[in-house]
Amino acid sequence: LELAQGDADAGNRTLSELVRTYPDSGVAPAALRRYLEALAPGGEPAVRAYLETLLPLVSKTELAQHVDYEHARSREREGALEPARDEYLRVADRYPYPRGVFWDDALYRAGDIEVTLGHPREAVSIFERLLAQREPSFLEGSYERGRYAEAAFRVAELHRDVLHEPSLARKEFETFWATYPTSRL
Repeated sequence: LELAQGDADAGNRTLSELVRTYPDSGVAPAALRRYLEALAPGGEPAVRAYLETLLPLVSKTELAQHVDYEHARSREREGALEPARDEYLRVADRYPYPRGVFWDDALYRAGDIEVTLGHPREAVSIFERLLAQREPSFLEGSYERGRYAEAAFRVAELHRDVLHEPSLARKEFETFWATYPTSRL
């Protein structure tokens, strides 16, 4: 309410209080993201300091996944790529498939960082780790994670453009096409 009325300081205090007091609330993740946006002008160290003080308070709640993932994102935004990659991998390990909210995003980001760092084979390995968990649904619905198609396409691209393995790239592109026929990629 305070934010809607233009009182940013009071509104941000309310967001922080909500996150700390009700970490299991359905609105806590959105409140956390909004509060982190308010902290962003203070720089990534301010964002991480807040997250580090928050984590012990929410460590046994669903919100802990959000805090850990946002911490890794902060490292990446700051350009600390190796620590960010390591944190993303810890997020994927700590909150594994199928319950990890950011499991696929964390692995995808870690793989993407490996590409940036000049480690394409390590990136392929991380993307393949993500894809290894893909499973069919026997009932209506889907277990499809948002990053599956992207990771499969990225593997094919890396084989083609970076690793210069055209026959393997072709095989990966054909597998991608057969596996994700509705993908916009």
